Amino acid sequence: MAIILFLLDTSGSMNQRTCVGPTYLDYAKIAIDSFMKIRCKDHTNWKDRYMLVTCEEFPAAIKVGWRDTPRDLTPTAYFKQELSKLVAVNVTNLGSAFKCALDLLNLYRVQNGLDNYGQGRNPYLMEPAVVIVISDGCSLTTTQSVTDQLTLPMQPCLPGSDLTKEPFRWDQRIFSIVLRFKGNVDNDFSEMALLESHFNAMCEVSGGKSYPITSQKAMYQALESINQKVMSGVVIQLEKLPSDAERGLASDAWHNTRRMILVKPNNNQLAHWPIPESFWPNREVRPVRTAIPVVYFSCENRRINIVEHLPFDKYELEPSPLTQHILELRQPHTCWPTFIKNSSRDKGIRAPFGYLKASVKGTCVNLFVMPFNYPVLFPLLEELTKE
Repeated sequence: MAIILFLLDTSGSMNQRTCVGPTYLDYAKIAIDSFMKIRCKDHTNWKDRYMLVTCEEFPAAIKVGWRDTPRDLTPTAYFKQELSKLVAVNVTNLGSAFKCALDLLNLYRVQNGLDNYGQGRNPYLMEPAVVIVISDGCSLTTTQSVTDQLTLPMQPCLPGSDLTKEPFRWDQRIFSIVLRFKGNVDNDFSEMALLESHFNAMCEVSGGKSYPITSQKAMYQALESINQKVMSGVVIQLEKLPSDAERGLASDAWHNTRRMILVKPNNNQLAHWPIPESFWPNREVRPVRTAIPVVYFSCENRRINIVEHLPFDKYELEPSPLTQHILELRQPHTCWPTFIKNSSRDKGIRAPFGYLKASVKGTCVNLFVMPFNYPVLFPLLEELTKE
């Protein structure tokens, strides 16, 4: 089950008509309805939860949230009912709308202990969510002014939100659909391009993508693409440790990539070993983390002999330039150790917590998570078993 939150631009500019007749708001509603039908084609998605947020002022902006369904309606019927009622009469206050949407998703995270602050990151403790923003790409406006910057207000903040630097979390991906149909003769396309760049930044930093839409066919293709990216997993940043010879040189695309690690849902299982925090906990350091962990990897080929009966965790990496590069090497028995910066008592890159390794069949690349500093632990365990 995934949580799918639609953030719909309900500003007055969404009333403008396209060359074929429907308004931008009409196309936005068509896109939402079409996406829900795409999801329903697979019976495993029938338990998806849909939420709806608009550009109104909080709390009126939340049209469908966690507990809004009347007893006489199904959640899907209630969602479609609220969607059909929407009219475009607001300002383009997408910054506040983003804040409202992310706060809605994060409402129960601290209460349910999903973020596990100070105890490492457990990929199984997740609530996969997708935020799909649908806008016409016009200027950002508030009741006081017109602005060219997409900024999220800092207040009010949820309890515990100050423990993460960003407003989103590693199991939340943001996608945007920017409607740019023909017939929109009054728009300043330079402003539209500027806003689209803000959407790009917000989407890319969360592991999502922005789609500029110029036709109904392109809209359906974008919806299909987003549907394929709705997966059970969390996003991590993978960065290569540069060797002495590579320092100061331009890096290849696979040296730095932000992708998802896939987590197979299992209600009866949690990770044996967490991904370490990027700090060494003590009474003087307050545990503030980035939403997406930065995992460094070394290209130093190693062969790792796992201690018998010692549990480990394995996560498949989403296809990327990095996975393609590793698979092209055709070395399924070699491992690239992975690190979290500042996870040891001494600052910097110190002890590994896992490794990257291609599958034996050469079809995918997996991240193996082991006990922290396993190169030191394994010989000790082997010595203990011999005794």
